This record gives sequence, structure tokens and C-alpha cells, in this order.
Amino acid sequence: MKNLLSIGSICAGILLAAGAVAPSAEAATVVTATWTGTIRAGNDAGNHFGGTINAGDAFTLKSVFDTSKGSFSPANGGSISGGGMATMTIHGHAFTFALDPSIYKLGASGDVEMFLGDTAQTFLSAAFFAPGMPGSILTPSDKDCKGVGFCSGTFEIAGAQFSGGGFDATHLNVSIATTPLPASLPLFAAGMLGLGLVMRQRKAATPL
Repeated sequence: MKNLLSIGSICAGILLAAGAVAPSAEAATVVTATWTGTIRAGNDAGNHFGGTINAGDAFTLKSVFDTSKGSFSPANGGSISGGGMATMTIHGHAFTFALDPSIYKLGASGDVEMFLGDTAQTFLSAAFFAPGMPGSILTPSDKDCKGVGFCSGTFEIAGAQFSGGGFDATHLNVSIATTPLPASLPLFAAGMLGLGLVMRQRKAATPL
């Protein structure tokens, strides 16, 4: 009888664990946007990019926003608040903006918009628009800019020596990666909960 009861407890525990774990088994989505273009004007007194930033210098900006680290809203094409970072590379030198607040979203005009930091300190701001932009930030895309002024941004790196400038992005590539919850995690949780119920039942059945 005890064996049957123990088996029943294990089964009940597994079912309860599966129900408890299922809501948290949502996949995390990572949005990686790679912006490329040229510097409009800049200054590198802080020597973050080799000491000089000239108009026309090429740049690469890679931003990464993770829905599991930030807060995702599907409204108006979607937005991810928090959980973002971006790395600017000029002359082979890279600087990473890992700042709060941060946001990656689809703007009212259908453009991709990104902002990290505080305009009174270190910050990075960028926007990009092209014909046929997707209606959601969770849709991959590969676009050339519509024209000068539609795809631009600014950045500043605060400190004793200021670095910063403006830039024009000519191209934006957005890739989407989905990371599901490891299959072993719900099974492990179910097993542990079932074991806990069995141990509790045995303790309750032990005579004093």
C-alpha cells in the first residue's frame, strides 16, 4: 500500500510540477541589429577609438536586446525596455554602451529606434528607416537606408576627456534568435517536486 501511495505521490508531484513550470517555459528572444555607415563628425579626446574621429570614417554598431533581461511589449510593433547593450567600432577600436535606461522599439513612423544611457552623461541614440520595414521588432530584416537624415544617431562618452559624434547609418541588418528553456529544466523541477511530496508523505506516515 505504501509503495502504491508513493508512486501516486510521485505522479501527482510530476503533474503539479509540469503545471507550475509550464508558464515560465516561454522562449527568450534576442534581437541583434548591426548598423553600418559613416561618421558625420566626431571627437575622440578620450582616445576610445584611436585618438581621432573624422567625417567619413566607417563605423559598425552592433546592438543586442534580450527579452529575458528586459521587458517586452508587443504594442505598436513592439519594444524592449532594459536588457540592452551596443558596441560601437571605429578604426578597429570598440566601445560598449551597457547602460540603463535602454530601449529598442519601432517608432511611430515605422522606423527602428534605439537609446541607451543618459543624455547628461554617456549615451547612444540611433534611428533607421527604409521602405518596407517590418511591422514588428521581432521580425528579421536587411535594409538600405532611405536617405540621409532618415538613418542617423549620436553618441557621447563622458569623462575628463570627451569622445563622441554623429553618424549616418547606410545599412541595417536585424537578426532574431530564440532560446527555448532547456528541456531538462522542467523535468528536473518535476522530479524534485515529486521527491519532496514522497518524503513528506513518508514523514507523515512514520509513527511517533
